[in-house]
Amino acid sequence: MFILNEKEIKKRQEEIRDAYLVDLDENLNSYQEFFQLIFPNGEITVNGNKESGVNAIQDKIKEIREWIMLVFETTLQVSQESESETPAFDPVAIPTETSKKIIKGVLKVLSCGKNLTDNALYFISDISQTMNIEVAIVTRIIDQIESEIRQSFFNHLLSNLSDDQCFQCAILIYKAIYADNQVHPAEYKYIKNVLQLLKYDSARLEKVKEVSKTTMPINSLRINEKLTCHLFKTIIEIVLCDQDFDARESKFVQEMGSALGYDKDSLDQILQPIAASMMVKDSLFPRLAI
Repeated sequence: MFILNEKEIKKRQEEIRDAYLVDLDENLNSYQEFFQLIFPNGEITVNGNKESGVNAIQDKIKEIREWIMLVFETTLQVSQESESETPAFDPVAIPTETSKKIIKGVLKVLSCGKNLTDNALYFISDISQTMNIEVAIVTRIIDQIESEIRQSFFNHLLSNLSDDQCFQCAILIYKAIYADNQVHPAEYKYIKNVLQLLKYDSARLEKVKEVSKTTMPINSLRINEKLTCHLFKTIIEIVLCDQDFDARESKFVQEMGSALGYDKDSLDQILQPIAASMMVKDSLFPRLAI
């Protein structure tokens, strides 16, 4: 999924959307079946008038289904346009587990083959509020999706690079974590990715720690441009994730960007969108206590 063109990304996004719509439709049908099972002849009073409970549930589920379809169609629009105006969604009452599934589906579409933009994060915040789902729940879902993306990316590296190339990548990740001479709690998750690249070999991890004190293994990396760019974006995320981009981390990013062949303008074009989206994420979805 890391070397997809725009046409492939769009196709994959539509596949994700369709799969979630089918799953959510089954989810909604189960609520109706449950009601019919418990209250086969139930009646509901609406605005002082009694009506069949089954009919009322069917109407409500139809309303929710249409709302969900609009959300996913808008999600595709948000993904394809850097600045797009989205419709104002009416508040809707949806069970928490279904709301969580909707958020996961939206996130998977928006993060397919690309980084989450600040516009995407605002959209996620908007639909979360209309479903009245807790911010902490959405934050956990975002963290989970981002973790899955990282794991998938590093698995892709393991499948396509030699052991030596993975070792060099592990050094770069480790150096990014320690760019400010300390490990912030928000950076612990990246240690797992270093181990992933080393196939969880503790002896090789010790070697990475030792070698990373002096080596910047750019020249020996020799991986394709798209993988290099994605790796560099991951490294930028690491140095920014503690919300304190200090001089040492700035120097590290500048040196690494230069070694990878990025001039100042190119570096800024990569750095600024990541920094902007991370600031928006921290504002809308405050970091959970670790």
